[in-house]
Amino acid sequence: MFKFVLITALILFSTAAKASDAMTCFGDSYLTKFNGLWIHQSFEKSLDDTRSWYDALNKVDSNYASIKIDESGLHFNLNWHEGDIPNDKCVRMSDDGLWVMEKWKPEIWIGPFHKVGSSKTDESKYYLNRLFSGCFISDKNDRWCFSDSGITINEKKFPTKLQMDITEGPLYGTALFVEGRKLPFLVLVPKANNVLAIFEDDWASSEDRKPVDVNHDKPWQILRRVR
Repeated sequence: MFKFVLITALILFSTAAKASDAMTCFGDSYLTKFNGLWIHQSFEKSLDDTRSWYDALNKVDSNYASIKIDESGLHFNLNWHEGDIPNDKCVRMSDDGLWVMEKWKPEIWIGPFHKVGSSKTDESKYYLNRLFSGCFISDKNDRWCFSDSGITINEKKFPTKLQMDITEGPLYGTALFVEGRKLPFLVLVPKANNVLAIFEDDWASSEDRKPVDVNHDKPWQILRRVR
């Protein structure tokens, strides 16, 4: 069961922000100036350090890992499990990034967040590219490439997406959901020397699921970085 690391969250999400711009709240047309996808600074570092979606989320409060600001308002990611109400938040800009306050908790500012894309950015593709950007050769001699346009295998688009909501997915690595497979997840686990081990897995709630031991079980495939 996924756990929220509250003590870590209190450390990572400071309550103070030195603002250079005035506070802007939902309903103010000026909020559109900040439209885009923003990632919390601590989540950025966690992604780069772990190269694992599950491990990265486990190091922060996954309710506040990212925000999207668009015409409808500001949305926290809320673990990508349920929708957020956009009409109860304010933002302010400081030297280190964007800070967000929920009106019902005016004493707490969450941040800083850094802008990484537009409000229409495909988060699944963005995060996969950030984690694994580049190309790999599999032990079956297939060429896997990760970019901001998605995943290709032998230059053909691979129809998959990152399972961002980890509450029911595999509790390790980076799970790719693939429609139509008997086991719906391919889970990427980083190993030494720029190697990715891929394991097949099922929904955590599946009665027939067999636990995966990434240290002893044979991977479905092995990928080795080529560039």
